[in-house]
This record gives sequence, C-alpha cells and structure tokens, in this order.
Amino acid sequence: MNYYFFKLHLFGILLICLWTCKSKTSPARECDKLCINSYDSSYTKDTFYPAVLKNINFNYQFQYADSIIHKKIVKAIVQPDHAALKSAYTIFFFLPELSDQSPYTQKYASDALEVLSEDGEPIADWNLNYALFRYYLSKADSKKSLELASKLQERAQNLAITECSSLASLALGEANDLNGNYKFAISNLFTAHSQIANSSRSDIKRHILAGISKFYQDHYMYENALTYKLKELALWQPKNRLDTIHYYHDQLGYQDIMAASDEERNFDAEQVHKIIDFAKAHRCQKLYIFATAFLRTTLINSDNKKELNHYFRSLETEEILQIKANSPFVFYLLSAFDLESKKQIDPAMEMYENALLDVEKANSDDRKSYFYLQYAQFLDRNGKTDEAGRHFEQAVQFAKLAQNQEFELKASLAADSFYARHQIPEKAYRHLKNYYRLMNVKSAISRDQDVYKMQIITEQKILENKKLLDESYQERYNQVQYNLIAIFIFSVFLLLLTSVRFNVPIWFIRVVGYIGIIFIFEFSIIQIDHYIHEVTHYTPWKIFSIKVIVISIILPFHHLIEKN
Repeated sequence: MNYYFFKLHLFGILLICLWTCKSKTSPARECDKLCINSYDSSYTKDTFYPAVLKNINFNYQFQYADSIIHKKIVKAIVQPDHAALKSAYTIFFFLPELSDQSPYTQKYASDALEVLSEDGEPIADWNLNYALFRYYLSKADSKKSLELASKLQERAQNLAITECSSLASLALGEANDLNGNYKFAISNLFTAHSQIANSSRSDIKRHILAGISKFYQDHYMYENALTYKLKELALWQPKNRLDTIHYYHDQLGYQDIMAASDEERNFDAEQVHKIIDFAKAHRCQKLYIFATAFLRTTLINSDNKKELNHYFRSLETEEILQIKANSPFVFYLLSAFDLESKKQIDPAMEMYENALLDVEKANSDDRKSYFYLQYAQFLDRNGKTDEAGRHFEQAVQFAKLAQNQEFELKASLAADSFYARHQIPEKAYRHLKNYYRLMNVKSAISRDQDVYKMQIITEQKILENKKLLDESYQERYNQVQYNLIAIFIFSVFLLLLTSVRFNVPIWFIRVVGYIGIIFIFEFSIIQIDHYIHEVTHYTPWKIFSIKVIVISIILPFHHLIEKN
C-alpha cells in the first residue's frame, strides 16, 4: 500500500509541475511569433533577414536590401511557397526605408493583399496584415488603414491571444485618428494599453505607448506625449547593440517632442551628442544620419547660431564632406554661419549664393522661406539694404505659398522691424498688419485647439474612470473567489481532523491530507504567482526554482498531519 501511495505521491508532484508550467508557456510561444516592427526577434532565425537589417542600420544600403528581398519574393512565387512569400512581404513592409524608395512597392502592396486573402498559418497572416496596415497608415491612406485594422480585429477574435487583441485595438485607434474620429481613436488606444498590461511582451507595450504618445503629439498635447514617451523609454532594457540602437532612436523621438513643446526649440543637446558619439563608435550609419539631421535641423530652426558654430567646428573633415555630399543646402548654411562669425563676410555671402542655387532646385516653399529670411537678415546685418528688402519680401511670399503660419509670422515680424528701422513706414505697416492678422487667426485656432484638447482630456478621464470601476469590480469578484477557495480548503482540513475521531481507513486520511496539501500549494501559487513573474522577469528556470522551494516548504506539513 505504501509503495503504491509513494508512486501516486510522485505522480501528483509531477502533475502539479506540468500543470503550473503549461498555462504559462503555451500561449507565450504563440504570442512570441507576433511581429510589430522591422527589428522583431521572430526573424532572427531567418538566414537573410539579419543581413538586410545590418546593411540598413550600419551601411544604410537600401538597394542591397531591396535586391535580396526581391530575389526571395521571386523565388517564392516560382516555387510556389506561400509561407515564404508572406514572410518576405511582411519584412518588406515593416521596413519603411525600403517601401519609400523601392520601385516594387506598389506592385508588392497589391500582390500582398491578394496573398493575404488566401488562408494560411494564422500568425503569419496576422503579421502580414499588420505590416500592410503600418504601410498604408504611413501613406495616410485612411480607407485602406481602416479596412486592414478591421480585419486585424476579426483575426484577433479568432486567435484569442491577448497581444493580438491589444495590437488590433491600437490599429483601430490609429486608423480612426487618421479618419478624424478622435473619440474612437483614444478609446481604442487606451483599450490597447489596458489589454496589454499583464503581457510579458515589453516590446508590444512600448509599441502601444509610442502610439499613444504620437496621438498626443499630433494633437499638440506635448505634456501628455512626453509622459507616455517616458513610460515607453522606461520599459527598454537594451541587451545588445541592436537594442541600444533602437533605444536611441526612441530617445531622439523624445528629444523631438521636447523641442516641439518649447518655443525656443530647446532640447537635451548633451543626450543627442551622446547618441551621435555612440553611432560613430559603432559605425551605425542610420542612427548617425538621423541624430545629426535632428541636431542640425533643430538648431537651424531655433536660430541658435552659437551652438551651430560649435557643432560645425567639432566635425571631422570626413563628416563635413558627407554633409556636403548628402545635404549641400545645410553645408552651405553652416559654412556661412561659421564664416560670418569669423568676420569673413565675402566668403560667407558666396556660401549663401551657393545655398540659393541649391534651394532653387528644391521644390520646397518651406525651405525657400527659411533661406530667404536667413539671407535677408545676413544682408541687413552687413549693410546690403536693397537686397535685404527683396529677400524679406520673398521670405513672406514663400511662407504664404507653403501655408506655413509660423514661418509667415516670423518673416512678417522681421520685415516690419527691418522697414521700421530704415524708415519705410508704408511697407512696415503692411507687414505689421499682416502679422497681427496672423496672430488673430492663430489665437482663434488656439481657442479651437483648446476646446478640442478639453474634449480629448474629458474622454480620457471617462475611460480611466471606467477602467478603475472595471478593475475594482474584477478585484472584488476575484476576492470572493479567493474567500470561497479558502473556506473550501479549511473545510477539507476540518474533515480530516474530524475523521480522526471516527473509525476511518488510513488510506482515507492519507488521500485527504495529500489533496489538502495540493490545495494549499496551488492556493499559495495563485496568491504569489504575479509577484514571482515580476521578480523573475518571466525567466522559466527562476519561476521553476521558486515553485520547487514553495512546495518543499509545504510538503513536510503533509507528513506532520499524517503522523498526528
């Protein structure tokens, strides 16, 4: 009897271990196959994908990446291999650099939609669906975005995976925002945030927080945007060089919101220089280009010539040549600022003339407006009054063509100041009148935006209150269940204690005691499971070890109960 009972005991312990582990590992394997971006870990086993990613991040070579993905797509069509074809399309559309520049993009998009209509492996179909949604969202195609977001919602219901449901809610939120339905947008965004709360996928959590931050940034609610961007950054735990690269890309996004929220375009220059130094040290061309472009553009827009000169003089010869080759307009402006600070006026004017030739080639009224204002101020500072006047007029004109209110305000005020100083009252009055007209328009727009923001905040508070009520109800509901379980376990041990007073078989006491210990163990695990996963960061061997320790502590009580 003891031998068989020992075997039953051992089998019960193994069953408990399998039972507690199974519920955690099975869904995790499915949700880990979900892809949300161009650097997803799901592709690391693919032989060609790391090469694509490496060339884009470190060499910034799009043609190479485009050519090998194209070869893979052609090969999958010829074989035919629908799984490989869907995988290749997914990779392509998760790489915006390729989809923006590739000659195959439109054909791929239509072909991918056809392939998606054919049922295949559910997660692979999900990934392609989501990749196409991101592509059409980036192209501001409101109809396609909403259509693909709705399909994602249907797929999420069939898959019944929490991470799928949260991403589908995010997609619906972003699609509704694009369509102007901001109430539905914010509702779905916060639903996504709520659904993902208990997931182990920190990358998806960051992705959803980035979506919420972008929503607020697009609607000029910079304080909220910064709050959610900080939450996103806090979830990063870079484990390798590629993680660090993408963490720094997110850091640049944070600095961009900081600059946009400040009238003087202030940001953490030290942090940006740190990112640039990292990119240079690790020869990450993509990050270097993004960081330096952000630094130059933000400093130029803020008219911070002192910082610009400091930055330009800190560059090495090779870096200056790269700027000249890739952004001649920026190179000529930086050179002009630097030469003027050295009192070399004629060479500085030559640089402005070179910049003028370059800016005339560009089909950008924004850039022309900015350039003519800078050149006009330079000419004014150096006594070229007639030429300066013409350039002020052109700066205002191009700002109107660009429908850029901020540039037009700035140019009109500068023109008014110029004409007032040179005693040309008619033109000064005309530009001052235009300035006040724009300020009135801006004030009206600002009032409308304030009303709009209040509506968003109200909707957010309603959603947060609803979430708190739902959580409170769920907490009470769970507590009732815990109490009932505790009463049931107490009843089992009460039965065990009372059975001693009666003439019951020894096997009955052993079985009831054994079952009681199982109940105590499982009840303990339910109570502390959340904390175990948080402390161990979902590491399986650590979870296993803690559960073994718990049962090792509880098991001796079984023998004590039997003995007594």
